[in-house]
This record gives sequence, structure tokens and C-alpha cells, in this order.
Amino acid sequence: MSTTVSAGAPERETAAAEAGRVVSVPVAILLVAIAYGAIAQGAFYRKEVIYLSVILTVAAAALLALRRGAVVAQLVSPVSLFLLGVAASAIVSAWAGGYPAGADGVLLVVWGLLCADLVARTASPRQQETLLTGIALVAVIVAFTGIAGAVMHDLRLATPAGGREGDMQFFRAASTFTYANSTAGFLLVPTMVALARVAAPGAGAAWRLAAFSLTLGLLATVSRGGLVGFAVAIVVLLVIGNRRAIVRENWTVALGVAVAGAGLLPSLPILAQPQPLVAAAGLLAGAGIALVNSRRGVFIASGALAAGAVVALAAVAAVRPDQLARFGQLRFNTDASINDRRLMWEASIRLFLEHPLLGTGPGHFLLRLNVTGPPSYAYFSHNEYLQLLAEQGGVGFLVVVGGVAWALVSGIRERARGGWITAGLVAGLVGLAVHSGFDFLWHVTLIPLVAVVGLSILTATDRLNGGRV
Repeated sequence: MSTTVSAGAPERETAAAEAGRVVSVPVAILLVAIAYGAIAQGAFYRKEVIYLSVILTVAAAALLALRRGAVVAQLVSPVSLFLLGVAASAIVSAWAGGYPAGADGVLLVVWGLLCADLVARTASPRQQETLLTGIALVAVIVAFTGIAGAVMHDLRLATPAGGREGDMQFFRAASTFTYANSTAGFLLVPTMVALARVAAPGAGAAWRLAAFSLTLGLLATVSRGGLVGFAVAIVVLLVIGNRRAIVRENWTVALGVAVAGAGLLPSLPILAQPQPLVAAAGLLAGAGIALVNSRRGVFIASGALAAGAVVALAAVAAVRPDQLARFGQLRFNTDASINDRRLMWEASIRLFLEHPLLGTGPGHFLLRLNVTGPPSYAYFSHNEYLQLLAEQGGVGFLVVVGGVAWALVSGIRERARGGWITAGLVAGLVGLAVHSGFDFLWHVTLIPLVAVVGLSILTATDRLNGGRV
């Protein structure tokens, strides 16, 4: 008697075994790529973009080696079609602008994002949850290094902001990205995922601490665009999620963030001495409050709140009220960077009107900020939508913005039953889209990488919803 084994049986067995694991080899490599991007300034510079794309290529190659048949059957998706559209638009715009080589940077990034999309989309539901957990862990490390940099006045991890006079300047958390606004952009999506997870059944202490840490890290960047995006993301989360559960489970997280933030304040003025002990006390008290949930006892909650109140009052008392008032006015009202952005936006609009259809082409984008007088130039619009209009014209704008909207709507439809994954990712991605109107986030490759991973999970055929939120 002979036994016949089909040629595809070993591959199916390997695919089934791989899908049953909490983390697969391709997903692990994808997480390595994200961790590398975090320590490499978000993969902003070309050399780091190349290294990141190589790691993502290895992840996709590992996936093909393990699950070739399943992968080939799922090559086409809303996200992959959107990315191919971005690549085509960049090529056409660069050619029309007379500099075809200018599209190579966009194509390099798109290739890496296509590889990431394939890995994230074909992962099993358990592996997708592991992927989101891993991204949150990397983001927590980024948040805490940024906070530490601001407290210790370490210019490698923090940047000063405010007026030109020392007593008006405060440190902002910039972390390994070295740019506070891009740090805020990176933290937005994992922060919303963590807040959504806390509101879902079965959330443990680790997720509560993650939500606390990420929210505090995001606020410590003092990024105006990031704060606007975060506010919009909170509204979206409340609209599409279970508002009662979100508020009930996250109010102590918010209170813990407020207490910990108060503990950071004495160290933040640029002329103040770092006070790490006060900051650490605030962090510990805030974390203790964040760990209190709706199922904890009244006595535990009361003790944590009392300790946090003492730390918060002591910390706030150490900061001069006039410093806070002047910093708030400078940061959110008369900061010179607001006028700089206005000039950049006006210059971008002028450039778009000169090349409305296909733009100037990527690779040699340059803004002249003043029409008369000595020339002053900038390389970024600090508004990704205006920069896209100027670089790739109306066609490129419609391809990118329309493609993202289509992929996001497709993802929401795929996960119409709801869940913490849907609520957190949709809220985070919408917040990131809003923040992109204030800073050059898409040029920091790790940020679109995390966004694409989120879109890929949303549009995955094998739904991952988690508990209802």
C-alpha cells in the first residue's frame, strides 16, 4: 500500500503552524524594523530609509518562504493598490517636472511599505494583536526617553521651545526622533490603540500603564499639531466606540497623566535645575492612579488619588505662575514659528498654482518664503497636504488622499462589527491625518510605516476585533 502526499501539503502544514503562533518570523522581523526606525530618528535620512527598507524586504521574503501560496492569493488589497498609485503618481510627476530621478526616494519608501503591508495583512489575528502590542511597547520606550530628555535637559532627546529669552523657554520631549512634532506623530496611533484596549474586556495592568505612558509622552512633546490631532482622535474614539466603557475605564488614566505631568513641570523651564526625584515621584503616583480601574476597591482608589494630589500640588507650587502663563502664550499664540508656517503655506500655494496638474515633481522641492527682499527658502511646508499639492499637483493629491480615504473606509467596512482594534486604529489614523496638516510627518518614514500597518490590519480579510469597545 502506498500513500500519496500532494505537493502543496507541506506548505499548507507550515502555513497552518505559522498562523497558530502568537508571533511569526515575518511579524518579528517587522517589529525589528519598527524598533530600528525608532532609534534611527524615525528613518528620516536616506541611509536609514535604505536600511529600514532592507529589513522590511527580509520580512516579506521570510513570509514568501513560509506561506507562498497564501501570500500570492492575497497580493492585491486596498492598501497595496493605494501604494502602487502613490508610486505611479510620483513617477509621472517627476518625469513631468524634468527630473525623473527625483522619484527614487518615494519609490524606496513605497517598496518598504508594500512589504510591511503584506506581512501585517496576512498575519493571523493573534499575530496582528502581537504586532500592535509590539508597536505599543516601542512607543512606550520612545515616550519615556523623550520625557527623560525633557526632565534632564538632554538636547539629544529634548528640544527647547518658547520665546528667545531663556526664562520663557521650556523643554519638549523629542526622544530618539530628535524632533518633538514627529515624536508626537509617531505616538498618536499607538496611544489611541492603548486607550481603546483599556476600555475593552480583559485589559490588564500592562495596557493601562501603556495608555498612561503614551498619553503622557504625547502631551510632553507640546506639539500643537499633535495636541489638535489627539483631541480629534479622542472625539472619534468616543463616537465609534462604547463611550461609557471608554470614560469609565480611562478616567483614572487621564487623572494619572495629569498628576505625572504636574511632577514634570518643575524641571521643564530651561533655566530651572533638573528635578528627577520630583518627576519620578509624579510618575509613580500617576502610574498608581492609572492602575486603578472600575473593579478596584474604593480604599485603593482613595489612597492613590490622595498621594497623587500631594505630589501634584507640591510640583505645581515649585513652578512660577508667570512662567507657565508666558509659555502658554508663546507656544499657542505668538510663537514666531506660527508666522513661519504661514509663510511656508503661502509659498506652497503659490507653487501649486504655478504647476496645478502634476506639481514641480518630487526630489527638488524648494519654497521661497518671501516674494520681495533677500531670498529665504524652506524645504518643507509643515503641511503635508500643501506640500503634496506643490510637489505632485492635483493628480498626486487625489491619488494619495483619495487612496488613504478608500483604504480607511474599506477597513471600517471589513470590521463593521466593531472592536477595540477598529476603534483605536481608526481614531489614531484620523488624528494622524489631522496632525499631518501642521507638520512634515510623512517624510519621517516610521510614521507612514505605522500608519500602513494599521491600515493593513483594518483591511485584513481575517478579522481581528477583540472585545467590544
